[in-house]
Amino acid sequence: MKKIAFLALLLIMTRAVHLAGCSIEIVGPDPKVKLNQTVTVTVQVDRPHRNCPLEITDTRFETTDLSIKHKSAWQETAPNSFQIELKVKITGKNAALKVIRECPKRGTAEETARFQVG
Repeated sequence: MKKIAFLALLLIMTRAVHLAGCSIEIVGPDPKVKLNQTVTVTVQVDRPHRNCPLEITDTRFETTDLSIKHKSAWQETAPNSFQIELKVKITGKNAALKVIRECPKRGTAEETARFQVG
């Protein structure tokens, strides 16, 4: 009985990983920045499912009190893992970058980076 319960739990956990949407990670400088400073931010998107209907270029960026000065091209760093580098200029005290992927199959995935402007 324990063996069946273990196998059922393992199956459920495996399916949950495949049903999950994209994961988004924002890597950047120290969150403490200065007004009008330009910093480089790297966005990493991992798509755990192989047949994602959403292109990587459909990823949206929303900004608050910062402007995107430059975007590199998306690069595939591993199978189904992509990254892009952004150069952003801090323009206000509530600087934040939100990355959004709205997948029709897996739902919305989003991540927000907030900067401490001093």
